[in-house]
Amino acid sequence: MIERWRAYFNAVSARQWTFVGGVLLIALICCCILWPDSSEPVVTMQNGTPTSPSMEITGLSAAAAKTSLRNPFSAAHERRGEVSLPEAPAEIKAKAQPASPSITAAQTISASMGTPHVPPPAPIVLRGVVTGADGTRIAILARGDEGAALRLGETWQGHTLRVLTDTTALLDSAAGTMTLTRE
Repeated sequence: MIERWRAYFNAVSARQWTFVGGVLLIALICCCILWPDSSEPVVTMQNGTPTSPSMEITGLSAAAAKTSLRNPFSAAHERRGEVSLPEAPAEIKAKAQPASPSITAAQTISASMGTPHVPPPAPIVLRGVVTGADGTRIAILARGDEGAALRLGETWQGHTLRVLTDTTALLDSAAGTMTLTRE
């Protein structure tokens, strides 16, 4: 019987083999297309391994520890110079003022030297740079508890923003030019 099958397969031409292979391929494709999808959703289980400290975003913890800037667009900020506080009664003013002004040790030492002690102003710090959809950049600057958002050419506390990149800002003032880099 094996001899018969061998003789039959030897008699089949290459054209017939190609035809049979094509029919089988088309039948397989039709079965794959018509096969019904499973009605159960596929659930992927993930291993709950904790992330390593090296996966933390660099500088995120340092940025979270800093005090946040005030919102320069809030109503309180916009009206800061316009709102006048009501006058307090004279009794409250008298209680609020101390009987004698207290003098600190630094003021006593500087007074004995003949020069008044004036603390130096806090340095200006570039907190960040914001880029809008149209490509305009805004520098977020801070000095102590005060902050400002400046575009090119705008002035804040006597400093004019001249050049702004993603990481640096160039400020001009009467004292000279200073370059700030992002924290």
